[in-house]
Amino acid sequence: RWRTLTFTLSTHSAGGLTQKDVDLARRIDALIASC
Repeated sequence: RWRTLTFTLSTHSAGGLTQKDVDLARRIDALIASC
């Protein structure tokens, strides 16, 4: 069973990382923590 999952987030139209990417990363972290 896999124990590591890596996401790479960026907004192509913005040319990199935006606040929306950071917000999504936080939501993903919260979902994983609740498992």
